[in-house]
Amino acid sequence: MYSRGHRNQSRSRAEPESAGNVAPAPAGRRSIGPRDLLRLQRLVGNRAVVSAASAGAPGYVVQRALISVDQWRESHDEELVRGVPFLGQLEESLKLYYAATGGDEPATKDVLRALSVLMRADSPGEVDPANLKIKRYLLRRMAFEAKRLLQNMTSPDDQQAKLEFTAEEHLKDRQFVQTILDEGSRQIEDALLHNACEWILAGRTELYVFTRTGDSLERASASGEGDRVPHVPDNFRNRGHLLAGPEPLYEADKLDSGKNIRYLTKEDRGIAGTGYIGIARPREVGRGVVEETLRHEVQHVADRSVDVQHGRAKKSARYLFESYATEYRAYSYEGPTFSHLSDDPGNLVRKSMAGSAEYGWTERQWAIFSKIYGQYKHTRDGWNADLPDALPGMSFRQAVLSYVDPDERGFNRLNSVRIDDFYDALHQVPLNTTNENLGAVQDVKARARALKPQEAHVVTTAGPMRNKIEEHLGGAALQEVTAILVKRGARYGQLRQLGNTRGTRNLKGLADL
Repeated sequence: MYSRGHRNQSRSRAEPESAGNVAPAPAGRRSIGPRDLLRLQRLVGNRAVVSAASAGAPGYVVQRALISVDQWRESHDEELVRGVPFLGQLEESLKLYYAATGGDEPATKDVLRALSVLMRADSPGEVDPANLKIKRYLLRRMAFEAKRLLQNMTSPDDQQAKLEFTAEEHLKDRQFVQTILDEGSRQIEDALLHNACEWILAGRTELYVFTRTGDSLERASASGEGDRVPHVPDNFRNRGHLLAGPEPLYEADKLDSGKNIRYLTKEDRGIAGTGYIGIARPREVGRGVVEETLRHEVQHVADRSVDVQHGRAKKSARYLFESYATEYRAYSYEGPTFSHLSDDPGNLVRKSMAGSAEYGWTERQWAIFSKIYGQYKHTRDGWNADLPDALPGMSFRQAVLSYVDPDERGFNRLNSVRIDDFYDALHQVPLNTTNENLGAVQDVKARARALKPQEAHVVTTAGPMRNKIEEHLGGAALQEVTAILVKRGARYGQLRQLGNTRGTRNLKGLADL
């Protein structure tokens, strides 16, 4: 492992030598030899990198790149990592580059350009599209790392310059997310993304865009936060969210100040809390991850899990299970990461977790459970202790194993503002109300008519919402509301049938789904 504690020191740039005229390494450090150059050139396929290596190395930058590779490895499935030839070759070439140059730290743009060339180098045998996707993600991450390091190296003691750099990066991050929201709300093929963007643009939940500070290395060290990374803004002050305009940034001259700073882990890409969600480093992780994060984090608010947990002890089995369940839904609905896996209950895999017996899981259920178990203490606590009464007559493990179809729980799988309005109106009706002329019932009927056909279909078929309707309504009130929902929901089936005939892209009524 390469030390994370190196501080940058600026040096004058050495003149590059050609690959055939190797510059000697400083005393006490191994010189790069012809065999090393040939090996490096074979690995990265570019003489520009070899020339840069001959001239002296960006030891600090390469060190950070290696750390990024390690962090990436730690946050991804080992089998997936082993299946990506590019990653191993990149790591091998970086280590060679670092060892051959002895860790020198010249502050030069030429060295960063050489590193960029290395990052873009093609890898022999890389043909799997999944590998290419991972490579692009890694390149983005390394490019952002290099950009911040360049800022640190060119002005290591100029905190005001780093503050201005952070402000520029934060504005670009906000604009990037705003574009995704605008375009996502206009498209109609992806209902969950459309609705999630609509949810944020309607101001239902505050969205914060978190940008890493330009002085993140020094600030994290001075604050004693360990591996957590400082970002702006601090959403706990309820200022600086996307629709409110940028918030004044941190105190540049006080590295140990936490004012307007939010510390996040390097793996955090999205967060959710009461009244807000957040997306971290959006341009670094890329559009696809931002879209997944929007679907995921809005679901935590839309599914009304907070209402289900209200009044329950936070260490009770039911509270812990509902914490697991909202994560299970969010991961199920977020997008491609898990949706391609089989959810066929007739084709189960046998798996054990933390010394438990082997149980049968669908492939998708196991992948999502494993992810949640690894990341969230609430699920580890509930599973390891197998607490009783997570659901009526079920222990925690039994409740987890029984929860296969995410639609069985949660009130709003579509992230719809209209379903949310319907829920709120229904919640205002006293239990067992039969008077169809009551003002609160009239409001429920109006909200039912405002639902899109697919939304009405979901309301009538989702168990939790059906149960809530029957708890609050009875007699004529229940009949009238149900009639409206069934009529609207039937339209969804008609539009789907028409779409199968004509193709959804040519379906004029698709926007009404």
